[in-house]
Amino acid sequence: MLNRPEDALAHFDLALAVNDAYAEAHLNRGIVLNELGRHEEAQSAFERASELDRRDSKTFPSDVGNRLAITHAQLGDLYLLAEHPEEAAEHYETALGIRPRFLDIRTKFSEALIALGRVEQAISELEFILEAKPSFVGARVRLGVVFNRTGNTAGAIREWQQCLVDDPDDMRARAYLASLGVMFPHAHGADAEKDAA
Repeated sequence: MLNRPEDALAHFDLALAVNDAYAEAHLNRGIVLNELGRHEEAQSAFERASELDRRDSKTFPSDVGNRLAITHAQLGDLYLLAEHPEEAAEHYETALGIRPRFLDIRTKFSEALIALGRVEQAISELEFILEAKPSFVGARVRLGVVFNRTGNTAGAIREWQQCLVDDPDDMRARAYLASLGVMFPHAHGADAEKDAA
């Protein structure tokens, strides 16, 4: 809109680096590429957008499906806040039926399952998330918490240590490990020791 198509293209590229399944970003990227005269690249972007448009749901095109999934997730959030995990879980499950790849919603679903005492299912959901995106530190922290609550201390330690490998500054994982008497070196300290050597 500001007649800065190169800047717009750079931002669409950044968005797609975070989530390559973002159909609208591929579509808008194609429009910008077309305006820049890069027609072959534009065609590829349009084809990718079309491929993604109904990938998760044959019933809803991407924009409508995304909004429906997000609305159900927001309702789930409200029910969870009101301490009604059963209704929250139902809304999260409906959202995931529309957009199964929305990992943040799946994380919230696992929270509702934990509140309902459906721990094994919550573990399965968190493991599904981490299989799809191993660097999702929030899900890994939560998985460690669930393992610890169910007596799987070794599993909890393993997950929290992996969190700190992925994000050395994550204070949640560090605090949970400390509560079990497990220390994990700060990356900066380790680097400093190497430099000193």
